[in-house]
Amino acid sequence: MTPINAVIITKEKDTLQIIKKFEKENFMILKIVNETTSIIEGITNIQLHKPDLVLLDISFKDDTFFDMLNELEMSIPKLVFISANKQDAVKAFKQNAIDFILKPVDFNSLILAVYKTIKRTKMERSYQNQKIKAIKLFKSTKRLCCRIFFR
Repeated sequence: MTPINAVIITKEKDTLQIIKKFEKENFMILKIVNETTSIIEGITNIQLHKPDLVLLDISFKDDTFFDMLNELEMSIPKLVFISANKQDAVKAFKQNAIDFILKPVDFNSLILAVYKTIKRTKMERSYQNQKIKAIKLFKSTKRLCCRIFFR
């Protein structure tokens, strides 16, 4: 299995240490490709590394991050919000978060979030593959129908 690539955006050292320890013990399913404390750097790293998952432990005063994320010219990574504030869950799920982890962060919450990401990613890839096969089938059928033979 290829591990899920993740970018971490957090100013909390405790959160970062827990996620890094989790990665170390679960290297088969999670690989941290970058970590940052800044939203702007986070967007740059998302563009650069094209992660499958972004772990966000940062308070948002406005929707600038999400506006910037929606402007990316690639598929948007899965988002997992981490917060001590339960009310942030509403904002997280309005932004199509795959999961919300309430602090203190524990391994069980992280593993569930990572597996949700893996499952969703597999489902999306399967759907894309089905669509590609359907297009190829349509094109091959169209070629057969449109040929005219002369004697």
